Amino acid sequence: MPVLEPYKFPCGCVLPVTNGHYKIDFEHLNYDCPKTWDIYCEGQTQSIFQLEKYLGKMWSKKCKPRNIEDAGALIAAIRPGCLNSFDKDGNSMTELYSQSKTGKLKIENIPVVEKILKNTHSIMLYQEQMMFLARDLAGWDGPAQNKLRKAAGKKDSNLMNSMRPDFVSGCLKVGLVDEKQANFVFDQMSASGRYLFNASHSIGYAYTGYWTAWVKAHLPYHYVCAWLRNAKNKQKPLEEIRSVISESRRLGIDILPPSIKNVPATNFFIKDKSVYFGLDSIKGCGEKSIAKLIELDIDLESTSWLEFLVLYSKLINKTNIINMIRTGCFDYMGRSR
Repeated sequence: MPVLEPYKFPCGCVLPVTNGHYKIDFEHLNYDCPKTWDIYCEGQTQSIFQLEKYLGKMWSKKCKPRNIEDAGALIAAIRPGCLNSFDKDGNSMTELYSQSKTGKLKIENIPVVEKILKNTHSIMLYQEQMMFLARDLAGWDGPAQNKLRKAAGKKDSNLMNSMRPDFVSGCLKVGLVDEKQANFVFDQMSASGRYLFNASHSIGYAYTGYWTAWVKAHLPYHYVCAWLRNAKNKQKPLEEIRSVISESRRLGIDILPPSIKNVPATNFFIKDKSVYFGLDSIKGCGEKSIAKLIELDIDLESTSWLEFLVLYSKLINKTNIINMIRTGCFDYMGRSR
């Protein structure tokens, strides 16, 4: 057996070898991989965490994220609150973020505010940004910042308004902004509170999504196979499988129908640059239903349909046999669906 050597991708990422198998070291991926970010920019984010739906694909193509900070901001920007919050001209905050991110809109801001909103292109998207503004401009401590966050998040206008005098007086004491600017910033925070998301969640989600996108970019066959294996755990597994097959066609990856000759393999697997459909994903055909066939170690490759029907079909119940016929498990035996 040849000894596997660590494999280095053009983007600089390395697949180390553990116990004779390649293992993806997700903790040390190259987060500046152009091939991976191209998936986001092209809107091909099917199955990418938080961006798998139509909105995620559409706004990813519009916003064109090229780093983790951009991906986190995108996730925050497509939350329902942001999508349904509009400025005086009828533009959603998501649209404003997209235009600012791509340079179509220039937003002028107070320098200290601009510094805090730099990673979200002058659009307030995170709860933490509101808390940092209260800290840096008004000198508020942690409990006061958290009180402001809760007031905004709960849309408690009375509580928010009651905090304005302390915020303005704090700003005047710190001296970074004047009274007019302090009121302007407070107005922004009050208006933004109804849609702000948590930055730590957004960035965490962005890392998870990037890992998926990286595998999709560099190991597409493994990506499709793993996606199919996990489809059964989804709320609507059949819809998920249809999505996988559709995306596989776009990627040029063949998903071959299930075949009884693949026993003892019952799950999805990769062979000869194709992904084979798993027997255990056929309705009622889990591993237990064909355990006897595995145990008997039958040469299914050379067994004819008649031999199988007479000698072995009794090992599998009638409903399972019918479902296996319908999905093409016996086509290679000359048994057509």
